[in-house]
Amino acid sequence: MPLAKEDLARFNLTVTAADNRVLQFDCYGTLIDWETGMKDALKPLSDQPGAPDPDTILATVGKHAQHIEGDQPRTLYPDVLEHAYEQAADELGLKWTQRDAELFGYSCPRWPEFPDSADALKKLHELGFKLTVLSNVDNRSFEGTRRVLERGFNFDAVYTAADIGSYKPSAQNFEYAMSKDFDQFGTEPREILIVANSKLHDLEPGRKLGFKGAWIDRKGAHLGVTGQEDFEPDWTFSSMADFADTVSSVLGGKSIHASKSDEANQVLTNDEEACKPHFPLSTAC
Repeated sequence: MPLAKEDLARFNLTVTAADNRVLQFDCYGTLIDWETGMKDALKPLSDQPGAPDPDTILATVGKHAQHIEGDQPRTLYPDVLEHAYEQAADELGLKWTQRDAELFGYSCPRWPEFPDSADALKKLHELGFKLTVLSNVDNRSFEGTRRVLERGFNFDAVYTAADIGSYKPSAQNFEYAMSKDFDQFGTEPREILIVANSKLHDLEPGRKLGFKGAWIDRKGAHLGVTGQEDFEPDWTFSSMADFADTVSSVLGGKSIHASKSDEANQVLTNDEEACKPHFPLSTAC
């Protein structure tokens, strides 16, 4: 979905303005198809006679997970999912077993990636961006995801809720990532672009702290999106492939470092041209 002309101009400035560029990704929902993964792991509930539709069960689990994350921010993600499973089943009047709840809690590493994620990330890596992840999971869960996504590149940094001690949309998570980015890459907040599907967990809280954001509009997504229709992201892309292709086009297919070098050379060339002798002779230089 091409950006409108004025939006493309603003996006161009954002991508090319800074010396160091960090793309901060929300992983689950943006790079990983967590709704499909969770629905599959919720089949012991959705397959029961008279059970609500899978979207309703997923939304109920998501509601309880969000409450647990807010009330018990140091609870590890598998435990958040396990307890959310139990509470959602009770609310919906469905039978559950401890075994099924535990399996759901540890299902995260098995959630499938979106087909365009790995290739898009590799392209952005080759364009010279620092690729970081700010995610509401634990480190062990993310390691399974890392093996799925890191094909031909490695994330430059991964910040998890387990490391931070709180869950997005808490401002603490974004401030933690911002501090770590500065320590590792020397980046200022204006040099960080949030790339996410979740308006609730990423784009809206990021904007409150001054970050620009690119919304990856994963069609049919509900978690972190439904109920946030009034929030207008800075830019909207139909997929990760669309985002990576637009960035590449803005940079003319060159890395950000080459683009910056070209800009510096052009400035030098212009200065040299301005300082050549002209008749009548000028002493401007």
